[in-house]
Amino acid sequence: MVALGLLGEPATVPFIGRYLDSPIAELRWASAFALTRFGIAVPAVVDALAQVVARPPEKTASMSFLSGSWRGLAAMALADTSEATTLQAVDDMLAGPAAGTGVEGFHDRHCAARMLFGLVFAGDPAEPPHVFGDLSDVQQRVVRFLAGQDEVALPSGATEALRRWKVPTRRADLRVYAGMVQGGR
Repeated sequence: MVALGLLGEPATVPFIGRYLDSPIAELRWASAFALTRFGIAVPAVVDALAQVVARPPEKTASMSFLSGSWRGLAAMALADTSEATTLQAVDDMLAGPAAGTGVEGFHDRHCAARMLFGLVFAGDPAEPPHVFGDLSDVQQRVVRFLAGQDEVALPSGATEALRRWKVPTRRADLRVYAGMVQGGR
């Protein structure tokens, strides 16, 4: 299914689309991924990808490309849709990798974070935000998530994106910036 999407033959879209409501998670994911290659991002496609980012199917021997990262590929496909920066999609991109562990978890966090920060804090702002309230709702959600995490390194791409947007990068400063604690405490 994924290969059909990558090959880009429009005549395969009806065949691929039949699997979007499959009871088998891998087929739903593969169908959704393939359909995004054709620019199709209907709600069912976005939902299937977001579900995999949040809760991927168990890994099988057949999943060997992109280090076997269901989340990574789903995040990549989701990033290509216009729905990628909705609050729900961002919540799924934040929650899924946060639950990952080990080498696979590291890869998932890296891939999803790179996608997320590239979308939510894209480019240089026309006018850097002066206060937390100047950020969009989605940007505020991401900043609150980061501020609420333990004192570990920021996800890949976060520091650079936050600096471009003139947002603090230290967790303690993020907490103050987001109004989660009073300054100086």
